[in-house]
Amino acid sequence: MPPGLPYCLPQHLRPLTWTLSAGVPLAGYEVDKLSDMDPSFQLWLAGASIDARADQATALRVDGLVVYHHNFAEGTTLRVQMHTDNASWGGATAVDLSVDVGPWMGRWAPHIFFNIKAAVPVIGDRTKRYIRVTNTDANNAPIQIGELLTLEEIKSTTNGVLMALTKNITYGRSMASGKKGPVYIHDRRTRDRRWDGMLLPHSGDPAFHKEWQDASFGVEPFVVWPENDLTREPILARFTDPTYSSTYVTHDVEDSAFQIEELSCGEAY
Repeated sequence: MPPGLPYCLPQHLRPLTWTLSAGVPLAGYEVDKLSDMDPSFQLWLAGASIDARADQATALRVDGLVVYHHNFAEGTTLRVQMHTDNASWGGATAVDLSVDVGPWMGRWAPHIFFNIKAAVPVIGDRTKRYIRVTNTDANNAPIQIGELLTLEEIKSTTNGVLMALTKNITYGRSMASGKKGPVYIHDRRTRDRRWDGMLLPHSGDPAFHKEWQDASFGVEPFVVWPENDLTREPILARFTDPTYSSTYVTHDVEDSAFQIEELSCGEAY
């Protein structure tokens, strides 16, 4: 049996108002781009260091945080902290977690996931008002980040996506044929990714999947780990089709199609 499929429902993606204590944004690429749910339109700083902070207005639970479509170099250490106030980050904080950026996949840096739930298993200890995101060492280029996604709650189905899971990657290009026959190709520097599979039947999972579909209704994005593994890349996605279909195996077990597509990250950095 594959492990459960981890996911975060649309209503548990908490859009926050971020402010910068370090880092000057370029005009048109301001800090509000970190929470607009459009990773193709990024925050772009003039420098190579960031100190982004968010006030949740009250103490709220956080299971994880995702740094999405960024340009941090491989090996750069990113850090997330949570605290009861916004003035004493230099001392001990309730949550203090660091992650090193892994190898790039061609032109694309891996999306970064801070598994706060695993690091701080007691819910009360990760229920704080303030959040801070920094890079411990300077980036090798002016920083760009598509989204900072705060995950209030991470759920999991009982079983995961049945293998074989199909992953499709389409690189963007435009083609034009010359009148004498040569084909000219323009590199659009984009990438579209999609995952197609089937959820392994379990008597408890149709209710999970239906809740997920009803919360998204083919429109709202969510975060999911389509390869059944929290150590893999988190994916900001929508269901590919607004039609939700399932096949009854027994009266309480269904085969359900799993088809998602990543929200476009726009051009590679």
